[in-house]
Amino acid sequence: MSEVQSNVVAINATHAMQAAETVLKGGDGGGTLGEMSVADLHSRLSKLEGGWSVFQWSVATVSALMVGAMAVIVAVQLFTQAQVGALGDKVEALPDRINQNLMELSRTLSSAIAASKDNSQPTVIYVPTQLPPAPPQPAPPSPQQQ
Repeated sequence: MSEVQSNVVAINATHAMQAAETVLKGGDGGGTLGEMSVADLHSRLSKLEGGWSVFQWSVATVSALMVGAMAVIVAVQLFTQAQVGALGDKVEALPDRINQNLMELSRTLSSAIAASKDNSQPTVIYVPTQLPPAPPQPAPPSPQQQ
């Protein structure tokens, strides 16, 4: 056996002997105070209760943070869902608009083709344009200015 194993066996044997020597108190109402005074008991209980209140505070804080984070996540999800819904409506309207544009283009091309095949003389339509207004004439100098 190695030295480490022999030390582990020796420690285990020591603990076993100490456990055999420990006498537990009976259930006759004597309690487990032993040599502890009531003041010592109160100080130990107050330390335990103080540790418990810190634990309760930390659990409450972590829970509040988690609830806040969940509220933010839900708000972001609802906002994103609304944006995607609006985008979906626009995407659904695209095929109809494309169809209308193609039909208009087809009509324009067919009328252009039909007009190019027509052998008659082109009809000239005179559209009168308005002449731009004449620039204002400078006023003649007055005799007093000369």
